[in-house]
Amino acid sequence: MDDGKRTPNLMLARYIAEVFLDDKKVKLNQDSFYMFSVSKFILLKERIVKKDSNNNTLYFDNELYYRYIPVIMDFFKTIKITGSYKINNCSVVLKNKKDIPFDFESAIWCFNKVRDSLAHGNYKFDYFKRSIVIDNVASDNSYALKCNLPLDLINSFSFIVETNIEKPTKEEFFKKYYNYIKEMAEPFDVPFDQYNIINPFIINYYK
Repeated sequence: MDDGKRTPNLMLARYIAEVFLDDKKVKLNQDSFYMFSVSKFILLKERIVKKDSNNNTLYFDNELYYRYIPVIMDFFKTIKITGSYKINNCSVVLKNKKDIPFDFESAIWCFNKVRDSLAHGNYKFDYFKRSIVIDNVASDNSYALKCNLPLDLINSFSFIVETNIEKPTKEEFFKKYYNYIKEMAEPFDVPFDQYNIINPFIINYYK
């Protein structure tokens, strides 16, 4: 029985390349839409959380990037609800520790480990739940991240980073999100209505 889960691989990369190289204007499949969402997340995460691999240290400027704190905390909450994590000896350095949420350093570690898990292929796509299943455990058990992250959450982060509306009305904010997802989905053969239903996360980021 098909469980709706898919593991990305080189066949998918080849398929995407062939479509772009083909003169025919065909839409990419659902695998490609998920991969596009993952790729955007990986690249955009690099803008706000920096990593010094030599010293195993993460840096986050919570003064400059304060507007991203709610979405980072939603990742952390979702990880705790749907799975588990084990932090290694990584250090987290913040600009300051004033008015940060409880256990925010752990949230930053988990957020960064989501990126690492996606970048290194430790995940599967779950089409039935419209989510990404992460299973990333170190060979020596020094760290672990297992969770199920909704695609809505992944794309919400990308939307918040890429969209900058100065003091929008609620109507403007949700219209902007609708257009953002519509534009994302346009090159893909995916049921847009499924990805434009009420996003349970996006309301948290309207300020």
